[in-house]
Amino acid sequence: MKKITIFILIIMFLTTTSTFAIEQQKSDMRQKKVDILLASQTVMNNRIEIESLSDALRNKTRETKALIKTSLENKADLTPKQLRMFKEVLLDLKTNQDVLESTMGDIQNKQEALKQARYAKDLDLILSLYKEIIAIQNVRIHAFYKMIQTLNGIKNAL
Repeated sequence: MKKITIFILIIMFLTTTSTFAIEQQKSDMRQKKVDILLASQTVMNNRIEIESLSDALRNKTRETKALIKTSLENKADLTPKQLRMFKEVLLDLKTNQDVLESTMGDIQNKQEALKQARYAKDLDLILSLYKEIIAIQNVRIHAFYKMIQTLNGIKNAL
C-alpha cells in the first residue's frame, strides 16, 4: 500500500511539475509575441517618420537652393564668416549624407532574414532582427533631423 501511495504521489508531482513548466513556456512565448508585435509597430511608425522626414528634407533642400541662388543673383557679398559657416555646413551635410548612404540596404537585408525567421518560427531571432532594424531606423531618423536643422541654419544665416 505504501508503494502505491508513493507511486501515486510521484506521478502527481511529475505531472504538476511538467504542467508548471509547460505553462511557464507558454507564458514566455506569449510575452515574446507581445514584444514582437510592439517592435513591429515601432518599425512601421519609424518607416512613416522616415518617409515624412525624407519629404521634408527634399523640400527644405529645394528652398535652400532657391535662396542661395537668389542671393548669388543679387550679388550679395558674403563675409568671410559666412563663407566659413557655409563650408562647415556643407561638411556637416556631407557627413550626414554619408551616414544615410551607409545604412542604405541594411533594412532590406534584415527584412529578408526576418522573412526566413518567421518561416522558421524562431521568435528570438525575429525579435532580435526587429531590434536591429529599429536601431538602423533611429540612426537614419537622427541623420535626417540633423540635416534639416543644418538647412534651417543656412536659411537663417542668409
